[in-house]
Amino acid sequence: MFFKTKISLFKFLSVLITIILWIIIFNHLPAKADEELTLIYTIEITDPDSAEIWSVSPVGDFNADGYDDLLIKVYRGPHQYCFEAGYLYYGGPDFDTQPDLIFVGEQQGEPIGFGSGVGLDDFNGDGFDDLAINAGAYSRSDLYQGRTYFHFGSPDPDTVTDLIIDGERYRDFMGVSLSGDFNGDGLSDAFFVADNWVMGPRLFIYLGGSPPDTVCDWLYEYNVQEFVGIGPTYGGYDLNGDGYDEYGWHASSPLGDSFYIFLGRDTLSTEYDYLMDRSFSFIGDVSGDGIDDFTRAMEDGVYLCLGGYNLDIDPDYYMWSCYNPGPSHLFNLTEVNTIILKENWQDYKFYLYHTGIPFDTTIYNVFDYGQNRPNESPIIGDINADGVGDLAIRYTADTLRSKVFIYSIIETDIDQNELRSTLPHEHEFLHCYPNPFNTTMILTLDGFKGGDAYLNLYDITGRLVKTLNIDKNGKTTWDATDNFGQKVSSGLYFAKAETMWGARTARVVFLK
Repeated sequence: MFFKTKISLFKFLSVLITIILWIIIFNHLPAKADEELTLIYTIEITDPDSAEIWSVSPVGDFNADGYDDLLIKVYRGPHQYCFEAGYLYYGGPDFDTQPDLIFVGEQQGEPIGFGSGVGLDDFNGDGFDDLAINAGAYSRSDLYQGRTYFHFGSPDPDTVTDLIIDGERYRDFMGVSLSGDFNGDGLSDAFFVADNWVMGPRLFIYLGGSPPDTVCDWLYEYNVQEFVGIGPTYGGYDLNGDGYDEYGWHASSPLGDSFYIFLGRDTLSTEYDYLMDRSFSFIGDVSGDGIDDFTRAMEDGVYLCLGGYNLDIDPDYYMWSCYNPGPSHLFNLTEVNTIILKENWQDYKFYLYHTGIPFDTTIYNVFDYGQNRPNESPIIGDINADGVGDLAIRYTADTLRSKVFIYSIIETDIDQNELRSTLPHEHEFLHCYPNPFNTTMILTLDGFKGGDAYLNLYDITGRLVKTLNIDKNGKTTWDATDNFGQKVSSGLYFAKAETMWGARTARVVFLK
């Protein structure tokens, strides 16, 4: 009996020492300086007078100088005297706020939606990035079919159109929405949408070629009786590491929302590979394994889904709470230290997170729009060649509609360890008793104000282990099981309570 007791005590002390070492290591990780969004350029359109900026698009390296470029759609009304153009700005260390090329719509005086664009890595096989500019309301015989103008890049590009692809039906309003190498031949392909409410929407892919042609290579059609509208489209990322980019879209109808992912392949299929009932976003390689990842909105929030050779759409990491999750916008801003921004369209803020595997879901900086709600906020590449991706914001406020604000991530001198020391201690908000525990733990949220709330438990790698509901008194109980009912291993876990008022965290220790 004494011998068994001695072994149990030794086991207990060994586990406890291991956990203490983990806590010490966690609290003494090298401090990182935080980053913040800092305004570096303001582009203002003053000619023509009263012009407004309607869109901002990253378009790759159109002039083949090794730097990312930027396209801005400029519009001036009224309709019978309208002016529409695409202003192209070359990126580089000498970036300035004057356009280098101006593309002008061919039906001036009548609004045709000209000026928004999509960059293509290489559509015509000459080794240079290319540009597609839409005129979604371009009309032949008053039919509003839509038209897209392709301009092939070079070291000395011009504004001459090299290829035109037209919509075919009445009110197609067709235009290119994104690009990617969907058939894996090394050339960029163009993904088109014709969101036609009169005759039914259609989606198209025109494959790149040397030279490319105007023959559609892939078509997906909806019947007009289905009452489907096409929302955001997604593509240009390889989620399963097979060398083919994926593509997908949001389809809305009176029966509900559907979100499709199609895998790229040699011969493109009209059969979807994955179907979800909430939004997703392709975001590039966050985990650093060479395969692109994506996010997925679910009932309790937004999750990171890791890409992989055996791709699934199961969530891997919980990221943040969202009680009515819509499309999530996640941006990789730097190559070395990936930064993620969360757009919250209710209070108009960007929330900045450090990322990696495992995730640190602590918000380290907030960028407040104030009352100037942004229409869009695309990552435009490294516009000034400083090695850091840049963000372009176009606001809707009347006094700001002629301007684009370009922000970059600038490292601050704030030490995160110093910052942590100024914050309230976690145990002041979320009480865990007993801690350590070996059967059941009661977790109580101090100052709970009511409303929907839940608690997530993560292991030390950041993997979600268990999700629990918090009752009206701010309490929940954990019996050391995971979401599949299996007992977890002894060790350190992180508890995170999510409420409509914010999040609270604590460390908990389970000892068998």
